[in-house]
Amino acid sequence: SETQAAIEKLEAAIEDAIATDCFDRAEALEEERRAAEARLLAARRDLEELDRRMAALLKEAEELEAAQASLESAIEQAVASDEYDRAEELEQQRKAADERLGAVRGALE
Repeated sequence: SETQAAIEKLEAAIEDAIATDCFDRAEALEEERRAAEARLLAARRDLEELDRRMAALLKEAEELEAAQASLESAIEQAVASDEYDRAEELEQQRKAADERLGAVRGALE
């Protein structure tokens, strides 16, 4: 990464500064290097958190798709049994699952 390359350049510059007895410069470069390492660590943590969120969203999407299929089957059964109130209730649940699935898919993009 760019940050890792910058860290390596700073390390080389630190060595050069020490070799030429520019200790104040070496100290300033060392502070820069530490800050760059902190940014790199923060970026890695952010990526790990993003990976966790993506995995959770993918799992939720799978669960919602399964719930939709189950609800559609239950709706068909309710209609076949002339349970129209139950079918309407299930349809509302299916619509809510569909809306949530749309939101999850949007978050995944």
